Amino acid sequence: MAEAKLASLFEPGKPMPRAAVVGAMRQEVSELKAKLAAMMSGSSADAVLGARSETDDELADRARQAFLEVERLLGHKSGGTHAMDDAGAIAVLEAENERLRLEATALLLRQQQLEELVEKHNLC
Repeated sequence: MAEAKLASLFEPGKPMPRAAVVGAMRQEVSELKAKLAAMMSGSSADAVLGARSETDDELADRARQAFLEVERLLGHKSGGTHAMDDAGAIAVLEAENERLRLEATALLLRQQQLEELVEKHNLC
């Protein structure tokens, strides 16, 4: 809802909004995205290294829960506009992208550690 409200300020034919208003709304959107990203990513890449792999069902459930949380945070109502649906979906995708980026970084670090062990013990 916050993203849709922000986008509506720039519709054709409307006077340009004040910078302070736009800044405050962008800050709100950023805070919501950061909160969602934190929920989706867990704590850090270190947590991904130590954690067991999640099954597809567990990942799907977490994604569904995150989407429901985004809907709640954005004040989504059934039958709302497509802009709100899109904004919520984009927020979920951005959070999932951040989680996957952290996981990929952790996997690359682990791969590097394993390659160093192989080299150290001449296992090639």
